[in-house]
Amino acid sequence: MKLQDQVTSREIVYNGVRVTCHSDGSITKYNKASNRPIHTFGDSHRREYCTVWLNGGHESVHKIIAEAFIGKHKYGFQVDHIDGNKKNNKPENLRYVTPSENQKGYKSKRANTSSIYRGVSWDITKNKWKGVCETRVNGKRHRRGTAYFQSEKDAAIARDKVARELGFPLEGLNFPELFLDKMQPNVHGNTMKNTEENIERLQTQIEMIRSESRLLSYRIERMMEQRKKLSEEKRLLKQQLEMASI
Repeated sequence: MKLQDQVTSREIVYNGVRVTCHSDGSITKYNKASNRPIHTFGDSHRREYCTVWLNGGHESVHKIIAEAFIGKHKYGFQVDHIDGNKKNNKPENLRYVTPSENQKGYKSKRANTSSIYRGVSWDITKNKWKGVCETRVNGKRHRRGTAYFQSEKDAAIARDKVARELGFPLEGLNFPELFLDKMQPNVHGNTMKNTEENIERLQTQIEMIRSESRLLSYRIERMMEQRKKLSEEKRLLKQQLEMASI
């Protein structure tokens, strides 16, 4: 079976333009004058995201792919790259999340950092590793859970604990495997503020589950298509063998 046979395609109208989206993270757009197909993965010169020129403006490839394979974009949500690679626009690597969840799951590491872990740096005054979790509230940056350790890894784990309590997704942690089976109940009282935060978190989780469900349906559909193609190839091969034996 050829490699291109494994690629699933879906056609949509995006920003008034017909576009064919492919499961390898590429798209095909069409020349207005000649209707000639132009296949591309997009250019990544704009903020590291792959973009294409459509209808007089730059459009993000990951947003187009997400709409084709996951569903229409919802107001207030962003398209997140699950593995943190902004150039990996395959449907299974995309999902809709809130801006805060997207920021918390951001995987890129700052330049000039002294540690291999996120949220960890060397404090020259204390001669120890410092673990800090940063989050944004109303657009302002806040630091939580600053702690100092002799071990760089211990500082990273301490930072992850605070980050998880603040609602960071697993991909926003240094050691997500340590938190897979752990719940983080609120033990500080059921205030109105905490209740609203819990409701918002639950709504976000529900939307993420729905997105993952759509992705699962897409994967099942893709497997069925591949199975159908294999069955057809098997039938043709059997027919050729029968003809050769005559």
